Amino acid sequence: MDSRLNSQDYISGVDKNRMYDLIFDFPEQLEQGIKIFHESEIELNVREPIQNIVICGMGGSAISGDILKDYSRDTLRVPISINREVKLPKFINKNTLLIAISYSGNTYETLEMMEEGIAKGALVAGVCSGGKMKEVLEELSKPVFIVPPGLPPRQALGFLFSVLLMIISKLFNQDNELHLKKLSEFLKEKRSLFTLDRASGNIAKSVAMKMFNTYPFIYSDSRYFGSVVKRWKTQMNENAKHLVSYDLFPELTHNEIVGWEAPPDTPTLVLLLRDNKEDLKSTEHINSTKRLFNADEIIELKTEGETLLERMFYLILLADWTSFYLAILKGVNPFTIKSIDSLKEELTKKNKTKKEE
Repeated sequence: MDSRLNSQDYISGVDKNRMYDLIFDFPEQLEQGIKIFHESEIELNVREPIQNIVICGMGGSAISGDILKDYSRDTLRVPISINREVKLPKFINKNTLLIAISYSGNTYETLEMMEEGIAKGALVAGVCSGGKMKEVLEELSKPVFIVPPGLPPRQALGFLFSVLLMIISKLFNQDNELHLKKLSEFLKEKRSLFTLDRASGNIAKSVAMKMFNTYPFIYSDSRYFGSVVKRWKTQMNENAKHLVSYDLFPELTHNEIVGWEAPPDTPTLVLLLRDNKEDLKSTEHINSTKRLFNADEIIELKTEGETLLERMFYLILLADWTSFYLAILKGVNPFTIKSIDSLKEELTKKNKTKKEE
């Protein structure tokens, strides 16, 4: 084990904005999200039957929609789409439930989609910490749920997902509140496996060390874990400033697997995220494909927990901790996202100039 991962002094010197605390507090966010939903006392009045759900957002705000879509695939009869663009698809109408999620409340693309949805007569609701979204929706007397400000959007996932799931539960007469509370307790128990004081047997630290100085490829089954793999990828990007590729079974066996016939010269690592309740066909498919990964190392990480929410979020929690320790090994602040900030600033100036013209 690299001594830097067990040194409070070293970690504090790199983690200047206390990302450690934000990751540690994730389970409590789920509980607070339930409270926010109830204390908002917002009426969700449905005038027309809901035929489709569209969740609009970008980056760390939109991932909550991806997770909801995977989690709800076997329980909701209404299709869910995640829109990460500026324009909405043509099918949006009065029978669409459109939920706009922008943690800051000022995300340009999300605001554009939200306003288009309002113009098309969709049932529109918002989740944000303030900003223009709050102003617009409150002025129009449309539902908007306000979560605590001051976090990087990617580390507000507990708030955003919890509120989002409560909205869906309310509108479709589901009882997910108990599941969220149980999930929070489950994750509180599991986080002790990944914290700084866990020097031995800490999977997050071990995987971070394996990822350091390698190009990782992260794979899982598409049925429930597409959003989980995406979360792994984006957390490595933003927290650890690390390039990562990801793909999903069974689709990757029809294209990406051929790329392993001539792998890159850089050291490669395959992370297989597997479900402890994997069905037999998936097991056979993954095991047969594994031999074709011409990587320097293959690591399998299995879910823990009984319910689907527990299994999904166990791997999400592991991703957050792993990305944190990888950032520490690389000596980069896991909080800052300089490239995104500078690009947003540049695009904001250009949009402002165009409007003035």
